[in-house]
Amino acid sequence: YTYLMNGWQQIQDVNDQKSIGTQLEYRPDNKNLINWNTYAGNERSAFRPDFGMRYFTDVYWIHNPDGRFSSTACVYAGMQERINLKQQKVSYFWGQANYIARLRIRTNKWISGRVEYFADPENVMLRSINGQNKYSAASGSLCYTVKLFNQAMLRAEARHFYSENTVFRNASNLPVNQSTWLIGNMTVWF
Repeated sequence: YTYLMNGWQQIQDVNDQKSIGTQLEYRPDNKNLINWNTYAGNERSAFRPDFGMRYFTDVYWIHNPDGRFSSTACVYAGMQERINLKQQKVSYFWGQANYIARLRIRTNKWISGRVEYFADPENVMLRSINGQNKYSAASGSLCYTVKLFNQAMLRAEARHFYSENTVFRNASNLPVNQSTWLIGNMTVWF
């Protein structure tokens, strides 16, 4: 597939240029899906006049051997052109890798785990709440999901983050290099 878009996660157009995305899917059998996506577009706008072209690619693999267990592995990388204070064009990179495993324990109940690493050394996509440059963090999570009925589910998740730098804040609002979140939600669709 090839897509013509307004920009990176843009519903309303913020500049007069269009972006291009591609998607290539490969299904070697009914238990595996390999997907490759790309994106290229100029991200310069009134909000980010220093931004230029953005390039992005991701690859993921979904493995579902028996309907009871499934796993997903994903890696992605992006590059953002910027004009620096010396009016020079520079390129900044970010990337991520993750692995998710899910096990159905009953018809309507699942447990899952996730490990992830994200690095954004030049704060293109993410800025630390403490103003630290060179953001990078690893995380691990455990999740319990219950499908309540055909169009609703309830989820509880515990997620722990770790970074070499103090990119998080604790309950006393002090900079720290670790953070734990307990998250719950209910999703309804129609």
